[in-house]
Amino acid sequence: MNGIHGVAIDRGKRMLDPSPAHVTHRDMIRIPSTLFSLTLALAVFSLVVAKSHGLEVYADGTITIGAEEGKVEGDGFAVTFPAPRWGMYNLMLELNCPELKVVKTLDGKLSVQGEEKALALAIAPGREASPAMSGIPRVYIAKDGACPVVLTLPGFADKIARLTFTPVREGTAQLGSDPSGVAELGAKEALLVGKRLCYEPNPKKLCLGYWINVDDYAVWPGVVLELPGIYEVTIYQGCAKGQEGSEAELVIEAGEAFEQRFPFTVIETGGFQQFVPVTLGTVEVPEIEPIGRISVEVRAKKIANSAVMDIQKVVLSKVSPDAPANGKEGQ
Repeated sequence: MNGIHGVAIDRGKRMLDPSPAHVTHRDMIRIPSTLFSLTLALAVFSLVVAKSHGLEVYADGTITIGAEEGKVEGDGFAVTFPAPRWGMYNLMLELNCPELKVVKTLDGKLSVQGEEKALALAIAPGREASPAMSGIPRVYIAKDGACPVVLTLPGFADKIARLTFTPVREGTAQLGSDPSGVAELGAKEALLVGKRLCYEPNPKKLCLGYWINVDDYAVWPGVVLELPGIYEVTIYQGCAKGQEGSEAELVIEAGEAFEQRFPFTVIETGGFQQFVPVTLGTVEVPEIEPIGRISVEVRAKKIANSAVMDIQKVVLSKVSPDAPANGKEGQ
């Protein structure tokens, strides 16, 4: 960061990462049956949001775009909207086609900011007053600002009612500890909740940056710690001179099993990409079902100047069983 630069979803709270680890970038995106089930799960989220038209950008970073914002020409639907940040998204389509009674498969195309991919879509019919649905996983928006999107859907372009872009993790790695008990949670693997906080893919950065909105936060969901016990918690943070002093908090939790908080103050490191390890304390992780699955979350409490900090990674390292845990439980 230079100078100043963020399935079930509970808006304003936490998000569970809906992105499957096995899906990667390909010229052809095909949706297997398991992923099709995923799109239906995402549809449930879409239906619980109050019906609205036009363009909406929610606090969790979800973007919804009504069909009236775009234009249909032949088999294509085109729309341009202001993307608040770059990053990876799942795209859900809602379509008005009550005559559809069975799943319809079709080939199409998707272009986002000039990058075009072929699609093999499955459109699920709606029930009662619900719209038909189709999901496109892992759609990348490469830059913020004007984002032209063109969908080519033969026979269905004029049926599009709404597009919903839902943030997902940039990376696809399984999150967990190695055999020695070390879990390294890289910036690319974080699920980013908010409008500005984002992963910076520049090879000189490879970090979380643009943290200028206090409500944005990062979460590493479903981290598997196979060995219960005491873990040291370290965050690798960077902050330019004059930007230090923001208040933040790292939270480790496993549903209702346990929660531990580590409040800290961001220190100056000489630059936003000059990362230093800051040890926040230790946490005792009990035996958890399913096996050791926890979430790690970093939130800002107060921004002292223009930006909170950049984050390279969070590391949990298993330590001697004699070491005391010193985080703050349940606060």
